[in-house]
Formats: sequence, structure tokens, C-alpha cells
Amino acid sequence: MFKVVFDGGPHAGKTTVSKRLQAKYPSLIFVTPEVASCLTEKLIPLPGRDLDLSQDWLFHFQTTVTPTQIAMEKMWQSALEQRNTKTKLMIIDRGILSGAAYFPDGLDGFLNHFDLDLEESLARYDMIIHFETLAKSQPELFGKTDNEQRYENHPQEAVERDDKIKNIWANHPNWKFMPSSIGIENIFDNVEKLIQPYLS
Repeated sequence: MFKVVFDGGPHAGKTTVSKRLQAKYPSLIFVTPEVASCLTEKLIPLPGRDLDLSQDWLFHFQTTVTPTQIAMEKMWQSALEQRNTKTKLMIIDRGILSGAAYFPDGLDGFLNHFDLDLEESLARYDMIIHFETLAKSQPELFGKTDNEQRYENHPQEAVERDDKIKNIWANHPNWKFMPSSIGIENIFDNVEKLIQPYLS
């Protein structure tokens, strides 16, 4: 099964594109939920809604997200294989290394804390598609309209997060970039072309 990570900064179109792809290829594509959003929706206090954002919150949040992410990916792959589905491609909404962009000690601290190897973590996935945040090309449109669990409140925060995520995943040998300036329709078309060979 071909595993593709959709990652990038907030308000980048990941959710829109993944939903449209799953609707168009329902038997061939499976999209995992984003662990961070699942947790902040029901289980974890959210900065800006329940408490102030702090380095302490970021640390404890990632210590919850990362092991959950690792377990979720493994269990969904097992479930799809056991059900003997026709699924050819798994889209993963943020890979495990994305957490390093939110970790107070950066990538090295993240890898050390979770006892992860960088090369092994990159090799978990066959392709990384980075969706650039809309805050870079059209900061006036940046907001929380598509994800109330987002805690970046300003375009500059989103840009900084986007850059951190891009720098982490750019080490992957099959890393692809979707600039926000081309618009969601072109992004969708480009992503569909990238994954089309793996659906046959």
C-alpha cells in the first residue's frame, strides 16, 4: 500500500483535497484522520479556547500526539489489510515528524525524546506532499474557517510553522511542494496527477 503524507502549514487545503480525492476514489483511497485535531476537539484543552498557548502545553501535547500517531498509522494499515480492501493508497493527514515543528526543542529534541531515527521516520512514507499555507500568498484570507481546532491566530505564526514543517520534510527523497498561490483547483489537479500512477 502506497503511503502519502499530506502536510504543511495551517489553512493550506490538505483537508479539502483529501476529502475530494476520497470521494472520487472511494474504494482506492483511505484518508486517516488528523490526530492533533481529534485530540483537541474532544480530549485536550485548546489554546485560545480553554487556556493560553505555552511551551509547556506544546510539549505535553506532542507527547500525546506522537505515540498516538504511530499507533494509529499501524492499526489503520492492519485494518485495511485484514479487511482485504481494494485500497491502493493511504493518505496520512500529517506524518509523525510534523510534530517536531511544534516541539519546543526542535527536530533533534523531538527525535531524542521519542527515541526516533530520522531516516527511519522519513522511510515510513512513500511520498510527502507539502501544502503551503494560504498565509504566505494571501494572508488576508487566513483564518480558522476550515478548522476550529487550529491555534495559530495570525498569518505570521502560520508562515513560521509552515517553514518549520517544510524544512523537516524536505529531507524526504520524494518530497513535493504545492504553492498556495496557484489556487485550490490547481493544487487538487496537481496532487491527483502525482498519485494517479499508484491507483492502478
